[in-house]
Amino acid sequence: MSNKEYDSIPNEQKEYLGKAFDFENNTFNENIAENEAFGKKEKIKILIAGASGVGKSALINAVFGDDIVDSGVGKPVTQQLEKIIIPKKGLVLWDTKGIESKDYKKTIKQLKNDLKENFNNDEASSKFLSNLTSKILPNNSKIKDTLDLVWLCIDSNCSRFEGRDEELIKIINELNIPIVIVFTKSLGCDDNDFVNEVKSEVNKIIKNKVNFIPVNSIARNVMGTTIPAFGINDLIDSSKEFLSEIKANALNKAQEFDPKLKLAAMEEAASIKVNFAVKAAGTAGLSPIPGSDAPLIAAIQSKMIYDINAEFELTSEEAHAIPVITGLLGMTALAQVGKSIVSNTLKLIPVGGSIVGGVVSGVTAAAITKAVGHAYIQVLKTRFNEETMKVELPDSTNSILNLFKTYLQNETTQPINL
Repeated sequence: MSNKEYDSIPNEQKEYLGKAFDFENNTFNENIAENEAFGKKEKIKILIAGASGVGKSALINAVFGDDIVDSGVGKPVTQQLEKIIIPKKGLVLWDTKGIESKDYKKTIKQLKNDLKENFNNDEASSKFLSNLTSKILPNNSKIKDTLDLVWLCIDSNCSRFEGRDEELIKIINELNIPIVIVFTKSLGCDDNDFVNEVKSEVNKIIKNKVNFIPVNSIARNVMGTTIPAFGINDLIDSSKEFLSEIKANALNKAQEFDPKLKLAAMEEAASIKVNFAVKAAGTAGLSPIPGSDAPLIAAIQSKMIYDINAEFELTSEEAHAIPVITGLLGMTALAQVGKSIVSNTLKLIPVGGSIVGGVVSGVTAAAITKAVGHAYIQVLKTRFNEETMKVELPDSTNSILNLFKTYLQNETTQPINL
């Protein structure tokens, strides 16, 4: 591709494709596309604070899944802090360590310094994340590291409000981070004397809103009585009160407690990614479409497939994912679904006498991209298992591709609103 040809490509397409497309050779790099898709997912960053043995691990497992630590990249920042990054889920967790009742003041002081250094120094935190994610994101991508929320865990069966918890609350308040007090190992009564004491003391420290949520992360037997797990939905709902709509949706996607909530959040996020692809495709001035002379449109739709996969937590390493993705990418080149789909789509688009050539091609490219994206979302929705909270692809690749074709045809028989 000559410089003149490159300069003629709309900036929207260049920005959307990024490094996944080699404009000089007209080639698409699937690995870069997948890495960028997961790297650019909206992330929810939570600090899980509290003393050892308070039930932090049980809480994390209950909210985000039993394999959360195994699926992440963990690294101790200091003796007091550990960070776990789960790119697949768009989740970053900070976990406080070693805050015991005895001699806690020195630990708290060090923790305070560590928090300030890592959360207030963008350069330091970017460097830390760059080193940590160099194997996950291409080109040592840097991510601004800012906490969205703190869950401070306090054992609801304690007899008194510990000085270490008070100090933690003061630190969090000083950093101006939203906080939810989680009363762990709750028996279901949130009006006992200890809980009321904590609420009273916390409200003296924090002038802004703070939520208090009793939680029992796992079912347990207490003196012959089974106490069921409860409070996770309340914790999620109360946390979302402090978050923007986008961050709240990121939390909905990351959690693995409510399957319907997770699926709806994944679909919403994937639909937004489709809109980005539609805008990029809509700037096309290529004609005819489809055809081998439309590599940019094929690349845009291919990248969109990987963006949708990322929102549904589906990687190319998943069972049967590679043949499915390969088959879909063949279709996104529009060689197979091609002319009949375009013909049907064009019938739904009013074309006045002043709309000719490239404009029609751009509108058509956008319409087809939108249809491809939403059809693929419907396919993944049908393969979402509410019990495992995962998209599970079948052994038969053809069954998925045929289902995709059916949904795609349905999409192109509906009015296209661009």
